[in-house]
Amino acid sequence: MDPVECAIDLGSSDSEHDTSVRKETEKVENQNKMEVWEEGEDSEEKEDLSRLKENLFYTLSEIKSSGSFMTKQLLSSGVNPGLHVPSVGVIRLPISTENAKAMIESSRMSPYGKGTETLVNETVRKSWQLDANQFSLQNPLWEKQVDIFKNQAITGLGLTTAKPEEVKVELYKLLIYEEGAFFLPHQDSEKADGMFATLVISLPSKHEGGEVIASHKGESLRFQTASNSEYGFSWAAWYADVMHEVKPVRSGYRIVLVYNLIHRPSAALIKYRGDQIGSLNKLFAAWTVAIENSKHRLQSWDAEVKDNCPAALVYLLDHQYSIAELSVARLKGVDRHRFVQLQEACLKNGCEIYLANIEKQVMGGVQDDDDYYGGYYGRGRRLNDNDFHTLEDVYEDSLTLLHVVDTQGAVAGKNLSFSETMIIQDDAFKGDPDDEDFEGFTGNEGAHATHFYLHTGLLIVPKAVSFLFEIERLKQDQGDVKHIMQQCERMLMEQSDEATAKKALAHVCSILAGLEYHADEEPRERFIDLILTKSLEFADFELFGRALLLNTYFSSSHIAFVAKAIADHGLNSIRSALDSKLKGEDNYGRDTRDLRLLYRITREYQSVCTQRSIAPSPDVVEWQNVTFLRAVSNSSQRGSESDGQKLAKDLNEMPILGSLGKIEAWLLSHVENTTFTASLILSTNELLGNNLDKNAVGRMIKSLLPRVIQSFKLEHDPGLTFRVTYKPNRYGFSNDWEMPQGTNRTSPKLVIELIRVANSTNTDTQGMMNVLLKYANNVRGSAADTAFHELLFPVAITVCELIAQTSRHPTADEKDFIVELLNSYVNGYVKKARPPPADWKTKTTIRCTCSDCWSLRRFIDDHELKTQDFALAEKRRKHLEQQLDRSYFTSVTIKEGTPYKLRVEKTNAMLVSNYNAWLKRVHAAKSVLNQLSEKGPLKDIIGEGNYHTIFQHTNLQAPEDNSVNSGTATNARPTVQSTVPQKRSWLS
Repeated sequence: MDPVECAIDLGSSDSEHDTSVRKETEKVENQNKMEVWEEGEDSEEKEDLSRLKENLFYTLSEIKSSGSFMTKQLLSSGVNPGLHVPSVGVIRLPISTENAKAMIESSRMSPYGKGTETLVNETVRKSWQLDANQFSLQNPLWEKQVDIFKNQAITGLGLTTAKPEEVKVELYKLLIYEEGAFFLPHQDSEKADGMFATLVISLPSKHEGGEVIASHKGESLRFQTASNSEYGFSWAAWYADVMHEVKPVRSGYRIVLVYNLIHRPSAALIKYRGDQIGSLNKLFAAWTVAIENSKHRLQSWDAEVKDNCPAALVYLLDHQYSIAELSVARLKGVDRHRFVQLQEACLKNGCEIYLANIEKQVMGGVQDDDDYYGGYYGRGRRLNDNDFHTLEDVYEDSLTLLHVVDTQGAVAGKNLSFSETMIIQDDAFKGDPDDEDFEGFTGNEGAHATHFYLHTGLLIVPKAVSFLFEIERLKQDQGDVKHIMQQCERMLMEQSDEATAKKALAHVCSILAGLEYHADEEPRERFIDLILTKSLEFADFELFGRALLLNTYFSSSHIAFVAKAIADHGLNSIRSALDSKLKGEDNYGRDTRDLRLLYRITREYQSVCTQRSIAPSPDVVEWQNVTFLRAVSNSSQRGSESDGQKLAKDLNEMPILGSLGKIEAWLLSHVENTTFTASLILSTNELLGNNLDKNAVGRMIKSLLPRVIQSFKLEHDPGLTFRVTYKPNRYGFSNDWEMPQGTNRTSPKLVIELIRVANSTNTDTQGMMNVLLKYANNVRGSAADTAFHELLFPVAITVCELIAQTSRHPTADEKDFIVELLNSYVNGYVKKARPPPADWKTKTTIRCTCSDCWSLRRFIDDHELKTQDFALAEKRRKHLEQQLDRSYFTSVTIKEGTPYKLRVEKTNAMLVSNYNAWLKRVHAAKSVLNQLSEKGPLKDIIGEGNYHTIFQHTNLQAPEDNSVNSGTATNARPTVQSTVPQKRSWLS
């Protein structure tokens, strides 16, 4: 059987006979395709798929249209339309100045469309209009004249395959451009179903200027109506998506009738053989053969088969189409010709072709600008549609197929992401964007904008990798999971020889990888079981390993397959895949570190050995021990508390993985990471009464605890904030500290628990107390606030509580720690500030509530900052300066960069900041010291002299007539809480 027969046909549900016929047909077609390619191309061209996109681009560029994006004609004479305006009467030709002015009196200013809005803005568009129901064209011969113009426009636009009787003209409005009137560059909106172009007829009315300039794909065409405007007619037609503008009228009145050209074809696109079909067929043949030969390793539809040779292609059309116009029958000009030849090449080479609307979003930082809706803090669009901000710092871009339809017009996908490498054209999104969202500066955050580039294109997907397109749809919940699974199963069952079956299995691996988060677990598990079964049958352990890595979770059946593979073929056959899984490395970047998996595999393997009455292989036993200790070592090197807790839980749930004695011996030689080791032994003790050996746990604690305390290291980042959470218990609620995720620091909870355990086991805490004492003496600067209130005082409160509970005397180390803590806190943290002038409150109070003033208020409250720069637009800088009292602040504008910065410096305000901060510290300190006194015999612990020295310290004596200013309380701390669990009995 030919290897290419294993391609998945996602769109079919054949009977057995149809399947056989289809497979034979595909085999013959692909063999013919292979022969054409091999005979028609030399070896160098055959292998150089890196130039595929380049060759396709030049080949398609050779396909031309007979027409242009705009067509026009000047006429010396024409049929008088019989223009009649009810309030004016019959308008004679040429139109006089008096009649033009009278028509304006009956008209309204012309609006323009901005997204879903219709606006009037004379800086964008200045003209007058009459709607079609506000005037009439009474000459019956005029319709025939317009019909002639329509047919000439169809030819000029290159719409040669359209039947003239199917193209309709619909009168839209009459426009009057007086002197100074104009319209900035814009695109016409589609006002009716099937509208594809605009026809404009200029009536005799003498004027100068008013030229229409149309631009498309870097080419510009000009339609001048002035040269024969006094007595002659002129007309022009252009496709609706063409960008065009009306230049200002310099004199006179330019008066035009505007028609919509509408095409609703009754038949499908006429097929014909084009000049480039042979070249396209050769290129597609080489491409699809390469995909057939490598599809088993492709895991996404934007993957590359070879360098610069993607698995799917996108060709951008010359014109843009709305969703309503996105159909084969409504393609314009050269787009129609290129589609026909591409479709024929696709049919010959087993590819599907789709139409798609495409959007590229580019986000980045820009200069500030007040010229947009919404004011300083809103989000909006610029008033000038064609003056976009320049992105100076691009930080994100994305490409999306917004709407995809097949050749019959059925929706095939929405909002599908894809890679720019799939696009045939280079630099497809250069030039100005089609749209923009802009957000100005808010506070100190820079302004940024999103540019939108819009295109319509053809999506080409070879049938050999259509399942990858299906996967992209499934990721957007647009596909049928059960259908694709059924196709996978059918494909696997159809394979008869080993080589073809292996390729089919590899395909299913790719499919399951793409469906990772979208398939039901039951069919997914069934398919993985099937791959494992077949790969063991073929002894294909590379494929077996790929299947193992498909799931983060191993089902019981997967574990059974692994154990059987080890028993039948030895550990080395699949050790690489297992090691990747257990090291936390798989093919998709997922974290899979899990000792439970090791336990389940070895337990199942031992069960297989028991059933077969054979001894476990020494290789497996050695691998188990090495893997286990490597996991312990990895956890220790990471050194976080959570790693210690997880390892303890794993030990409890996997009692046969190795004894606690083994891990105890390992930890004794690696006790330097005291955070991890302390977390491990404390968590292990909490799991008493489950699967752990109580005696072994007791021995481990007795052995390790003194070593941990003696060599204790406080891995604590004072700048790190701990979250306080409140957890329910049988008595109400208790508070707990949580470490921020991803940190390896020592939490207050661990320190407190370690002290508690040491107290219960009569273990000397000298080592810990010395470390805490040194830490208290060395805390400085901004770190002091967190260190004192979130770590040191909770520890001190715990010590006082334990002394009170046991009615024992404090140790010298405990006393020294608390005394040094209090001295360092009062002298080094609370300190004392010099009072500011008497009017400080009124001079530094900021009453405005805007975000800029909120930032200014924070700056005033921050006693560590003397100056701060505020990057703001001019109006906002002036607003901020108005809030500043010059006797307390100075300011200067730094004219560097964009926007300029207002640099504010505190003079007397610095005294205010320091004084205010001191008042807050005094308030917090008194609360904390009172708590400490309430938790235990503090006076007895530190001595009466030390007690009075601390509590009566001048640094804590704030004037009674001063209160804390109502700013941001950056230094105030919540009440320190400590809940010490009830004493438990410890193993002796």
